[in-house]
Amino acid sequence: MIYHGQFEPKNLELIAMDILREYDIHADIRECRSDISRFFDPARHQYDANQLLKYIDSKNDPAFLKTIALFRVDLFIPILTYIFGQAAYKGKTGIVSIYRLKNEQYGLKPDEKLLTERLRKVVIHELGHTF
Repeated sequence: MIYHGQFEPKNLELIAMDILREYDIHADIRECRSDISRFFDPARHQYDANQLLKYIDSKNDPAFLKTIALFRVDLFIPILTYIFGQAAYKGKTGIVSIYRLKNEQYGLKPDEKLLTERLRKVVIHELGHTF
């Protein structure tokens, strides 16, 4: 699992434990510093998830069984207004963004506990697509 931007170490460890519990796979957590601005679509004010997924897949370490990259940006695919994450079906790579998982996106009060639960579920969901 790699992440781009700041994520609470505690939350990353919880996700790693979820991955171990659900898939019996140890998650290696690594920080990634890449310029993802080329995936930003100015007309939509969002990031193209298809292109971002391809980029992460191209940077994937062959030693890893699977890679899930975490982001804090608003993701879209052409046929949907927004998405929470995306993965290559039976592939090696997935992406997840915390952006649309926040209560604040929907006019609600922030809830960090709920946000963490949502993030954990989406990571497990997207990783499932890769299997």
